[in-house]
Amino acid sequence: MKIVFKKNVLIEAVSYALCAVSNKNMGTSVQGILIETLADNICRLSSYDYDKGLNITIEANVIEEGNCIINAQRLNQIIRILPESEIEISLSGNIACVKSGKSEFEVASQRGDEFPSMPELDTESGFTIKQKVLFKSISQTLFAVPQNNQRQVFTGSLFKIDGRKMTVVGCDGYRLAVKESLCDMKNAPENINQRVIIPGKTLSELMKIIGDNDDDITIKASNKHIVFEVKKKNLLFFSRLLDGEYIDYERILPRHFETFVIADNDILLSALERAALVSEESTSTGTKSYVRLSIKQDDLVISSVSAKGKVKDELTIEKEGKDIEILFNCRYLIDSLKACDSTKVKISLESPKIGIIIEPEEAKENEKLTVFVLPVMIK
Repeated sequence: MKIVFKKNVLIEAVSYALCAVSNKNMGTSVQGILIETLADNICRLSSYDYDKGLNITIEANVIEEGNCIINAQRLNQIIRILPESEIEISLSGNIACVKSGKSEFEVASQRGDEFPSMPELDTESGFTIKQKVLFKSISQTLFAVPQNNQRQVFTGSLFKIDGRKMTVVGCDGYRLAVKESLCDMKNAPENINQRVIIPGKTLSELMKIIGDNDDDITIKASNKHIVFEVKKKNLLFFSRLLDGEYIDYERILPRHFETFVIADNDILLSALERAALVSEESTSTGTKSYVRLSIKQDDLVISSVSAKGKVKDELTIEKEGKDIEILFNCRYLIDSLKACDSTKVKISLESPKIGIIIEPEEAKENEKLTVFVLPVMIK
């Protein structure tokens, strides 16, 4: 095998392939990238960690056909520090030579047939939307998806497609984020109705592949897998789905409120980040203190006390309804406000014992974000 790549093209392809490379000790083949020739000027790079996989096709000068597996992290490090020129990858036995100009590396490689077999992606008819719609839906809900949970289903996000409406939900037991978007879907089956749970780790990697732009992305789902195809990049990214029943999130959201607050998002966020310096200090017992929100008339007082100090901040708000005092995990509020991505936020409250709703104050066409946060309960 002997292939010559343009450096920038190879770097981009390898960076995408890293999204499906295993970081666990599951064998050297799943820690590597499969490089194989398809035609005179076409190569395919593949990665697969048994949960998610990726194929990307790029142009290259194929001098001699063949295939091999090279450790992904090692290959990524090498190609980034080689001189700004074309990169040649050739194979001699189980040694791959990576060369650019007068610089040359030799690294261990494996035969291409040692790469794990990828699943057959028997998907139903999908649909195509703008990447920015998917990107925003994930970025505004992923903060509420936990890395670990006793119920595996909660380590994923619920994706619900009903007609032209896409709903993405994340929940960690303390926060619930719901993003609804009316999408301009292409090639969607009439009266499409799908409901799948996608692992949060998959969505984190998908965020590295797509962008907040107008490029298209095609989404297809089966009983076991979800497939994301970016034709502009000749890229296909897939993942297994989580099996189980997701929480009935609509029943959790409160409907009755006694107090409504409009606040400047940046000012409130800055005050909470200052409070976090105190509330997030670890104590001898490993616990963290809470942040207290005291809403009275047109003032919001934010305070926190820990074994190492205390903090107090005051800001002006618009309030309608009763005065209220309520306690929260400070980080939960910070993450929720960052997700809103708006100049002002609306906070709806009922009582110190019931969770609050945080949402952007400015209504946006064809989209809605709702974040539900539970308060801290103390004796």
